[in-house]
Amino acid sequence: MGYIEDAERLINHVKQIKQTGASATQEQANPPADIGIFADGYPEWVQDDGVEKLYHISYYPKTGIVYQCINPIQRFAQYTPDVATNNYNPYPAPDADGVYPYVYGMGVKIGMRERDPNGKVYVAIQAMTKQLNPPSELSAIFQIEG
Repeated sequence: MGYIEDAERLINHVKQIKQTGASATQEQANPPADIGIFADGYPEWVQDDGVEKLYHISYYPKTGIVYQCINPIQRFAQYTPDVATNNYNPYPAPDADGVYPYVYGMGVKIGMRERDPNGKVYVAIQAMTKQLNPPSELSAIFQIEG
């Protein structure tokens, strides 16, 4: 049987899905909170002293997080997306189990699973556009899983 060939076809199919998902959400004013799943499909954020375009989405490999520009800013080394938090919204990528890590400023949608810094997994029962506290501190938004 062609297990290796089937695995390679599946891997290529997933890569194509990520590229398509990233293309479909690129430069949307309000992309879904779970676009981090397409992280590999977005262009890498580069420091080139150019101006980051409004709503442009890029992947910052240093953090493993996708960021959307919400205030145009020059791409200087000192204004990386993880530092210039007033200019970028973070969209973390989920792990293999579909659980997103908590990242300050991320958005969540109903049903999204999120790992609290305490290691426990929570499920969003309400949507939130900018999460400033971990899920364990937001009982009106999250319930502990299980």
